[in-house]
Amino acid sequence: MKNHFLLIITLLTGSGMAQNIFPSSGKSGVNTTSPTEALHVIGNVRVDSSMTVKDSLNIQGRTRTFELIVQGNSKFIGEVVMKSLLKIDGNVKAKANLDVDGETKMTGNAKAMSDFIVNGLTKLNGNVKMDGLSEILIDSTLNFIVQLPNGQLKKMPILPFLYALVPPAELQLCFEDEFGDIPNPEWFSGLNKLFTDCDQVNVGIGTNEPEFKLDCRGTTYTMRIKIGSVSASEIALINGFVINNTQNLIALGKKVGASAEEVKFLISNDGAVELTNTGNVASLTINNGGGSAVKVFSEEGNNILELLNNGTLVLRSQSGPLFSMFSSDGSQILRLEDSGQLRARHIKVDMSTWADHVFGENYVLMPLREVESYIQSNHKLPGIPSESELDEKGLDLGEMQKLQMQKIEELTLHVIQMSKRVEELEDEVLELKSKK
Repeated sequence: MKNHFLLIITLLTGSGMAQNIFPSSGKSGVNTTSPTEALHVIGNVRVDSSMTVKDSLNIQGRTRTFELIVQGNSKFIGEVVMKSLLKIDGNVKAKANLDVDGETKMTGNAKAMSDFIVNGLTKLNGNVKMDGLSEILIDSTLNFIVQLPNGQLKKMPILPFLYALVPPAELQLCFEDEFGDIPNPEWFSGLNKLFTDCDQVNVGIGTNEPEFKLDCRGTTYTMRIKIGSVSASEIALINGFVINNTQNLIALGKKVGASAEEVKFLISNDGAVELTNTGNVASLTINNGGGSAVKVFSEEGNNILELLNNGTLVLRSQSGPLFSMFSSDGSQILRLEDSGQLRARHIKVDMSTWADHVFGENYVLMPLREVESYIQSNHKLPGIPSESELDEKGLDLGEMQKLQMQKIEELTLHVIQMSKRVEELEDEVLELKSKK
């Protein structure tokens, strides 16, 4: 389907009548006594049939013809009216009106200084240049009159029309004022896109003073957000990949009025996580790169809990117990004091062995005289750790309970032996008494 365009830009020109002189030989001149070409015309020209020029054509007056075919460059200083075909294989430059009622074909550059009116199909294989267009483009009121295929006329802005012919990057439509600003930025459209390519332009939604490339003052909704590197993969609803080694991944906080910024949640470039409380004091850090997997801080900034990278948990109390546990009814069931004291309702120690072997048939019970001698030499019971060992290694509660039970069982065996010996002595005393 062919689209017919009617472009109207008004320019007033004049025309005059003059005497034509035709020499009998040599160069021919119309309205000139000094022709410089084979046919040199100064003034209006009218040709009621076709005119074919196989070389350059230079016309300074008004030209009117039915059909014009030029195989070289063409220059029109006066008005040109074509009732049919205009075909030019070279460059075209017209300083006055160029009016074509039929088809126009130009394979070179076309430059129009005034009106360029086409009532038929127009094909431009070269560049179109209109003097003063760069200044006019700043005026958003400039429009084209477009004739639709059904004959209806429609007014349309100049910028979308030019963008349909040439990409904005080539048109260079970001016109700056004397201050380097763009007073009238325009939107452009393309295949699946609506955009402006002017670097200085900020887009505002809910504000007439946008401070960023896209400044939205209100609630927004999106299915996915991609931040940072445009070439990064899309593995989540929010995909943020920094483009250098200094930017943090996420920084969230608050800024009230003229007060300083307070970052409350931070994920650094190396993946460390930090939560802060009042006064920008860190309350929790995760993988801070300093040998700790997790750090928890008090309101004063004191490190009260630290989980080292080797799994060690460190508790630091500022006042009160280090650790407390409560049951479902709110009663305290376990408490670790900052002095090291552990308080609990019940403690159960799982044991793999016990002291029952003392009562076995093959158990050798140390005589009390040997026990006495050992105590005098070592100042402790046999098999019981010394004070220095406890200071160095600590007390194994389950092991000590087993050793104590072993000593109780050994004492029980000694008591049983002593009881038997007492009974024997009592029997011997009674027998001696009966013989008197």
